[in-house]
Amino acid sequence: MELRKEFLRTVRNAKRQYWRDVIDGVETDAQLYKIVGWHKLGPRLKSPPLVIEGVQIEGTKEKAQSLAQNIIQRFSSADDLEEDPLQDWEEAELNPDLDCVGEASMEEVEACTVAVRSTSPGVDRTTVRLLSAFLWSIKNAVRGLFNKCLRAAYYPKAWKLAEVVMIPKPGKKDLSSCRSYRPIALISCLGKGTGKTCGTKDDMCVERKADQPPASWCTTEKGCH
Repeated sequence: MELRKEFLRTVRNAKRQYWRDVIDGVETDAQLYKIVGWHKLGPRLKSPPLVIEGVQIEGTKEKAQSLAQNIIQRFSSADDLEEDPLQDWEEAELNPDLDCVGEASMEEVEACTVAVRSTSPGVDRTTVRLLSAFLWSIKNAVRGLFNKCLRAAYYPKAWKLAEVVMIPKPGKKDLSSCRSYRPIALISCLGKGTGKTCGTKDDMCVERKADQPPASWCTTEKGCH
């Protein structure tokens, strides 16, 4: 009996010292958030089973497959438009010139890459925090890549690959229903930076043309003036 008490006392002391060391070693918000997550009660961390046509689905993989099938894959080619709305467009119209206001500056590239709120990484797992840590060493290459994409009106295929995550819809309490979830696509942070840079350039181009007479606007044959 005494040995058992001594053993339990040793375990308690070891646990207490462990958590003291963990708490004292917290340096970032991410580490603090992780500790808070450990402290939560088990049932609050587990999502309820899905119920589809009266059948309960509890396995994580099976739930993911069911959500994908009932939300993402519920549309087929039968839902497509009967005709391609771009079939009569010329190549220049499909890939317009985006040199309306010059190339992206280093400040614009940094603002669209590391000074952003959306920090969730894509399939490449490259986070905004990681880019911020070593952008100083690759910023010229990143700027050159962004500007080449802008000049060619091209978005790399690797950045189009997204990781789809299901999140609960706000205000939905019945998490056993597929209708309570919505998908979000997580793409590369560099890809999001390119898209944001392109959007900024488009806005500037539109604003510039709004202050000019129609005769000086962009055309697919003559470009921007």
